[in-house]
Amino acid sequence: MFKRNDLLSVCKEEKLMEAVVLLGQGEVVYAECFGVLFGLCGKLKKLEEAKKVHDCFLWPGDVGLVHKVIDMYCKCGSMVDAHKVFDHMGERNMDFWHLIINGYAGNWFGDDGLKMFEQMRNNGLQLNEETFDVWSRVLTLPFESTTEILEAVGNYARNNGDIELEDRAEEILISLDMSKVDPKKIPTPLPKKYTAISMLEGKDKVNEFMNSTLYEDEENIRAANKEQIYVPNIRYILHDIDQEAKELA
Repeated sequence: MFKRNDLLSVCKEEKLMEAVVLLGQGEVVYAECFGVLFGLCGKLKKLEEAKKVHDCFLWPGDVGLVHKVIDMYCKCGSMVDAHKVFDHMGERNMDFWHLIINGYAGNWFGDDGLKMFEQMRNNGLQLNEETFDVWSRVLTLPFESTTEILEAVGNYARNNGDIELEDRAEEILISLDMSKVDPKKIPTPLPKKYTAISMLEGKDKVNEFMNSTLYEDEENIRAANKEQIYVPNIRYILHDIDQEAKELA
């Protein structure tokens, strides 16, 4: 039998099942206990226990603990429950938006992640550097989304100087709608589906390309070193000049 004051120590010892039993017996719960329990349920991916702990939660106004609840459900793979908690919140700061979007990305729901971006954009929230780190993750996933959302992602990335994210959004956009090709941009991205697997394959190919032992002569080695040091971005050089002149420009 557990004593009435055992819950906090059981939580700190990460004995999840024992803690759930104590909760069921009506044990007095401190906010600190919930913080530990939410983290433990997420770590162990125990959805059933997560719901039992959440049912006993007494501080819905505690922003820090609500953040842990959403994170717990995301880690347990239940984005339905995570989104319910998110929807019942009053004001949500950027940390909550990033959390729920990362949750969708981590559970391979690329479309839902992009829809959340659209909601965030419609709410007029100011994006920051972390937002673009989040979108870089979402855009590695396979999804079928509207061109409007992808155009919005690309525009935000362009306005904030994130060329890599802009290129990813544009590449996927063109794969969905070839009419979106901008003839003024050089070079024009080739349409293809962007997936996590293709990204890893691409990384391997880059590593292989940058291995100087594959080159047969000194000229190619110098060219390889040039690529490792600096790659000119000529996409917005619109003058009718040759490739070398564009690189110099």
